[in-house]
Amino acid sequence: MCFCIYILISAELIGIVYYRALEAATDCQRLRVLCRGLVSDELAHVGFESVLLLALRAGRVAPVRTLMCLAHRAFFAGTASVVWLTHRSVLRQGGHDARSFLRVCLSQYAFYLEPVNVTLASRSVR
Repeated sequence: MCFCIYILISAELIGIVYYRALEAATDCQRLRVLCRGLVSDELAHVGFESVLLLALRAGRVAPVRTLMCLAHRAFFAGTASVVWLTHRSVLRQGGHDARSFLRVCLSQYAFYLEPVNVTLASRSVR
């Protein structure tokens, strides 16, 4: 099950970047509206799936968790590279070169799947 969710979230994270580029590349108002709707839907899916994956990961021992993270990040980068190779004309028109597309995809990945541990200061209530 976990592997299927990794594949799904990879497609959706890359899709977010792609749909934003497509929106920027087109003069068609209907396509722009469709792209905004698709991004909105994908963001909702990614929000749910990332919480689920992080919870599933947390139950693993550290070495397994690290291996899973490395394998998924490599799969993700490879998938983004294939999307660049097969859709580069649209992505270029949307303002990306290969490096910027991969950088934006990986930043989306990091935001959702590589959270920084933040401890909030507790306040006493009087």
